[in-house]
Amino acid sequence: MIFLEAANNIDNYRIFFGGDQKYTEISSNAPKGNMLVINDSFGRAFLPFLADSCSEIFSVDLRQFDTKKKSVAQLCREHGAERLLIIHYTDTFSDKRVREF
Repeated sequence: MIFLEAANNIDNYRIFFGGDQKYTEISSNAPKGNMLVINDSFGRAFLPFLADSCSEIFSVDLRQFDTKKKSVAQLCREHGAERLLIIHYTDTFSDKRVREF
């Protein structure tokens, strides 16, 4: 989850999972539960802290995801998401793709 070799990069968020990804699945040894997380690079830095609370975390960056092909509700059903967390830097909500999900 953490890539320390990316620490010297201009984009320090690359430390977390190697940078922004459209979609990421995280499995952990947590006893149960799953969560769909809608995030940007700011929210992506928070994902490692969730690993102890859910056995599966599905992370989606709406800046890179086509919500016209698949909605957030469809993603929740597809993965049987028990929880939904939206965690963004406030400026991300100015992105039309994020506002319209």
